[in-house]
Amino acid sequence: MRQGSLIEPQELIDRLGVEGLCRTADEYFHGFGADEQSNFKPFGTLDDAPRCLLHLGQVLGALQLGVGMTVVDSGAGTAWLTRALAQIGVEAIAVDPSARALELGEKLAAEDVRRPLWVAPRFVVFDGHRIALDDQSVDRVVSFDAFHHVPNPGEVLAEMYRVLRPGGLVALSEPGALHAYTAASQSEMRRYDVLENNIDPDELARLAHRAGFTAVWSMPLLDQPPMLNPRRRRGLVGGLPSLEVLVRLFRQLRASMRNRSITLLCKGEPAIDSRRPEGLEYRVRRRELAGQAVVGEDAAFVLEIENSGEAIWRASGPRDLGVVRLGGRLVSGPEDGVEGAWGVDLPRVGLERDLRPGEVCELLLPLRFRRTGTYELELDLVSEQVTWFRHRSSEPVPVRIEVVGR
Repeated sequence: MRQGSLIEPQELIDRLGVEGLCRTADEYFHGFGADEQSNFKPFGTLDDAPRCLLHLGQVLGALQLGVGMTVVDSGAGTAWLTRALAQIGVEAIAVDPSARALELGEKLAAEDVRRPLWVAPRFVVFDGHRIALDDQSVDRVVSFDAFHHVPNPGEVLAEMYRVLRPGGLVALSEPGALHAYTAASQSEMRRYDVLENNIDPDELARLAHRAGFTAVWSMPLLDQPPMLNPRRRRGLVGGLPSLEVLVRLFRQLRASMRNRSITLLCKGEPAIDSRRPEGLEYRVRRRELAGQAVVGEDAAFVLEIENSGEAIWRASGPRDLGVVRLGGRLVSGPEDGVEGAWGVDLPRVGLERDLRPGEVCELLLPLRFRRTGTYELELDLVSEQVTWFRHRSSEPVPVRIEVVGR
């Protein structure tokens, strides 16, 4: 390769192959220390932080993350995003061809005191061909500014598809179709033999469909939205915007999409479940509520409930995350009057199986009272460690019961 000549990504791929590029990626990180700026993304540098935060927000929103989901950070490097994911409540797995980068990422995760990690991240070295994870073992995959380093994108997309569960999502945030020819990319390829490939969204979509993904979406974003004075803002949101404003918006949107692609891939039909608060709603079809009870004897409360929302209710899961149960709270009545209660929270009973939207189940909540008196209760569903349904759009079931002595 002549000094000063333009480097084509394919030249590196042909010369080094997948294994060779995995090796140069690992060598690249051998000069990294704990104080490297890129370890602290999205706040690594003043110049990079605004762009990185904007793109990251779009990606995380598109992934529809739920508490306790298993998320692969593909091309994690020193795992700055892996650490952030672990802090916001998912089980994060850093995957990268560089053992050195992952070793440093694990050290940084152990030393990060900003916020306790939900679960300690896992770190998996990638051989360039096969992700060392079981089939259908993860809920989401994210590759943030990393997929353009991949020399065999079709093979890697097929691996992402393999490890995803049905309904799982992949989000890729990548530079555009001329990325390889920027000065920074040419310098990286020349100095370190690391791949800086172009990303063609149409080719990416073709490879994704070949890998098995059923849907491919591109997300538009504005890196630098136009500044509007009050008159133009009013015209845009409340009236007829001027042609000048529309043209500026279109030009900036087109430029942003040429320079940056955010792509979302889906394996089958997207599945929303009770690990997220969105889409949680129920309708009571029938109720049988005891109006009187005897101290020390069970009182039965039966509700026939329809899943009238858009999310699947989980009946089980690791550490009960997002598991839907019938419970409620004590509104008024003798303190410590309900056996098995935690403060004002009533005991709970779970589902026998996952409940899909439109399906109906019958739940029996037996309560036993320690003391006589009048109790006012509210029965409600809860998605464990996510939300009570009353905080969404469902009304709890009020109960008034008189407890008498034997």
